[in-house]
Amino acid sequence: MSIAPASVNHSLSSCAFGDRFWRCAFFALILLQFSSIWAFRYLPTQDGPSHLLNASVLANSGIGIYRQYYEIVPIHLAGNMLTQFLLAGLLKVTGPVAAEKLLLSGYVVLFFMSFRYLLRALTPYADYFSCFAGIVVLNLFFFMGFWNFLYSVCLVLFTLGYYARRQGRWTPRSLAVLLFAGLVIYMAHALSWAMCVLAVAVMGLPHAISAVPWGRAHPLFPPPAAVRRAMLQYAASVCCLLPPGALIWMYLARSQKNSGLIADHPSLRERLYPLYSLSFLHTISDSDLTLAKAVAATLFLTFLFVAWTVFWRRRYSGGSTAILLLSLVCSAAVIAGPDRVGSGSYIHTRVAFYAWLLFVDSDATFERDALSKLLSHNLPIVAGLSFKRVWPPL
Repeated sequence: MSIAPASVNHSLSSCAFGDRFWRCAFFALILLQFSSIWAFRYLPTQDGPSHLLNASVLANSGIGIYRQYYEIVPIHLAGNMLTQFLLAGLLKVTGPVAAEKLLLSGYVVLFFMSFRYLLRALTPYADYFSCFAGIVVLNLFFFMGFWNFLYSVCLVLFTLGYYARRQGRWTPRSLAVLLFAGLVIYMAHALSWAMCVLAVAVMGLPHAISAVPWGRAHPLFPPPAAVRRAMLQYAASVCCLLPPGALIWMYLARSQKNSGLIADHPSLRERLYPLYSLSFLHTISDSDLTLAKAVAATLFLTFLFVAWTVFWRRRYSGGSTAILLLSLVCSAAVIAGPDRVGSGSYIHTRVAFYAWLLFVDSDATFERDALSKLLSHNLPIVAGLSFKRVWPPL
């Protein structure tokens, strides 16, 4: 029987302690962000009262006087209705103030857990990087009252985590789950549905390309069968998310007919602003600017590290490279895409939010390098700055 060296045992115990520490920090951040919602009676949101009013009408649609003043249309072509149903259900059992707090508390928990769920599918160092959720969970969209979009972000992260675990091994049951997820995401927000389709299409490319023999025999199947099977798996996963596309096509056609497809044309500087300023962190507190600068500096360092790792040390990874490519595609969409489509607004800021979330996920996959661990340890420290913008305004 061999005995492991003391240095090895010490290293293992240190890793176990670090995992437990950051896991505890992760749940502590959830409790702190959760408590900031319940510490005060009212929440300073822009569209929150409007959502409560709409949900109240929907919850009491049987009352005749409501139908005299409101046109009740529960199903909308552009989605953006999931939280209305959730709020209407909560209003059946509690008052408006408590219903709003319960809805937003659910979002906080879902965001933390969905971000961690995706990271656990990508890297064993999810405990370190998942604390980054504490920085962005209470963001511009939270205080603007864009609750459907926030819930859709959580659903997209859960769906991508599920896809990362199942890609290349799809069954009718798992494809049905993916189809249902796409429908629910669209019911929450159409933009997030489009982001989910794009993410699945990009994340599946490395697995599909790796099935091509490129001059050597495939170990399990003849080359044509291997390629055919990989392509069918890839196409099936993407196609399961496409059915809501018919609804968005009808919505865009109607928007183009009534008010124009694109309502404004921002300048290049305005297009770049959400990316370099992290404008999704700018809310109602002056400390947001300090927070955004600290986070931007940290993420810029990680960008330099990832570029150096990939291009100079040639540490190519299919999964991490695909997610990094997806982040760059989102950044390109911010620069080249419209900021308003139909009645939808803040498109650049929303897509920039996805671009930075995916960038953190891609950086987390380069977990074998010590510098990556060091940066991951610094992320929870930066997360502590987020509380400076939560408590003072409330």
